Amino acid sequence: MLDGRLSFGRFTQFFPDSSGAAGLTASQLGMFIPRPPTVTQENPPSINLESYSSIIGNTYTWSSQNQWDFQPNAIHTYGRHVLHMGAEFVHAAIGSAGPGRANGQFSFTRGWTSEYVRGPLSARDGSSIADLLLGTPQSGFIDYNESSYRSWPYWAVYVQDYWKVAPKLALNLGLRYDVQLPLIERFNRMNDGFDFSVKNPLSDEIIARWKQLKLDWDKTHKTLLYPDPPAAIYGGRLFTSAAQRRPYNTDWTDLQPRVGVAWNFIPKTVFRAGAGIFYRTATQMNQADGFNQRTNYISSLDGGVHPSADTTGLYSLQNPFPLGILAPTGSSAGLLTGVGQAILFDGRQRPIPRTYEYSAGFQRELPWDVMVEASYAGSQTVHDSMTTQYDAVPYDQFAQGVANPNYLNRRCRALSLEFFRRLPIWVGRRN
Repeated sequence: MLDGRLSFGRFTQFFPDSSGAAGLTASQLGMFIPRPPTVTQENPPSINLESYSSIIGNTYTWSSQNQWDFQPNAIHTYGRHVLHMGAEFVHAAIGSAGPGRANGQFSFTRGWTSEYVRGPLSARDGSSIADLLLGTPQSGFIDYNESSYRSWPYWAVYVQDYWKVAPKLALNLGLRYDVQLPLIERFNRMNDGFDFSVKNPLSDEIIARWKQLKLDWDKTHKTLLYPDPPAAIYGGRLFTSAAQRRPYNTDWTDLQPRVGVAWNFIPKTVFRAGAGIFYRTATQMNQADGFNQRTNYISSLDGGVHPSADTTGLYSLQNPFPLGILAPTGSSAGLLTGVGQAILFDGRQRPIPRTYEYSAGFQRELPWDVMVEASYAGSQTVHDSMTTQYDAVPYDQFAQGVANPNYLNRRCRALSLEFFRRLPIWVGRRN
C-alpha cells in the first residue's frame, strides 16, 4: 500500500501599534521624532509612567511561520513481516518584521521632582505625573531594526519491520535517519560566530597604549605591577555571506535505531520493552547583531544633577533626538562590530540534542476485565546547548587576589576610558 501526503501550514502573529488608532501623531503632541525608514506612520511615542500603565501605544510586531511537508510512505506485508518504509521532506521558514519602538518610547519616574527620602521605608516624594508635565523623561530610546527571513530544509528516511516471530512473541525493529540542514537568512542579515584567530584591526593601537600605561604605572607602583600586554588582540564577529550562508555546520550523525518486544510468556501476562534514539528539532536561530540599533535618549548632561530636557536645551522633549538616530551598520563594520561591548555568539558546531528513551514492564489481565501494569521508563538527553563564559579572571590573577584581597579591588586610574571602550570583549558562546 502506497501513501503520499503533502501539507502546507502557516502561523502569523501580528500586534499592531495602537498608538495612532485615533489619528494621534507626534506632531500633534508638539514633538519631532526622527523615525527610521522601517515605519511609515507618524505615530506618537509610547509614554510610560512609574506605577501606571502605558499611556500611549504598544510595540508593533509581526512574524509569520510557513512549513511545507511532503511524506511519501509504503506498507508491505509478507509472511510474518509488516514492513513500513518512507521519507519526509520539510521546508520551513520564519519571517519577522518587528521594528520595535521605532516611534520612540519615554519613561517618566519621580526622579526629577523627588527631593527628600523620608520614613522607615525610604519613601520618596515627587511624582511621575509631575515629571511628565515638566517634560523631563528619565529615559527613552528609538529602535531601528531590520527585518529577517530565515529558512531551512529537513529530510528523513525510515524503515520499520513488525516481525511476528512466534504466536506469542513479536518484535519491532526500526531505523530512522534525519538531516536538519542549518538555516539561511535571505539577505545575509545574520552573524556567523566569532573568529578567535584573526588579529583585530585595533590590536596595534591597543597594545601601544597598553605598553605606555604599564610604563607609567610601574614607575610609581613597585609591588602591584601593571599586567604585561599580550602579543596581539585577537577576535572579531563574523557574518554570513554569499560564500558562507549557513552559520552552523551540518550534523550528519542523527541515526536513530529503535527496538521493541512484546512477549506473552504466560497466559494473561505480557512483557513489553522498548528502546530508541530520538533527535529534537533544532531551535537555535543565531544572532543578528549589527542589524538592529537602538538610539538612547540622553536624560542628563551632568551626571543626573539636572535634566537635559527643558524649553531651550538641546535635548528638549519637543526634539529629543536633535542629532538624529543611529542606523544599523550591518556587516560593514566587520571585525569591529560590537567592539568594546559584551558579545554573545553561537559557535559553528550545532549538534542536534539526542534523547535516549527506554522502558520495560509487565501487563496482567485480572478478573472483570481489569488490567494492571508495572513498568519502568527512562529518558536521557545529551548534546544540548549551553552557555560558556570566556572572560573569567585568569587563575594566576585570582590566586593573587586570594593572597591579597586588595589586588582585585584596586582601581587602575591609569587605564583610560578610551582603552576600555575600544577593547574587544567576548563574554559568551553557545554550543
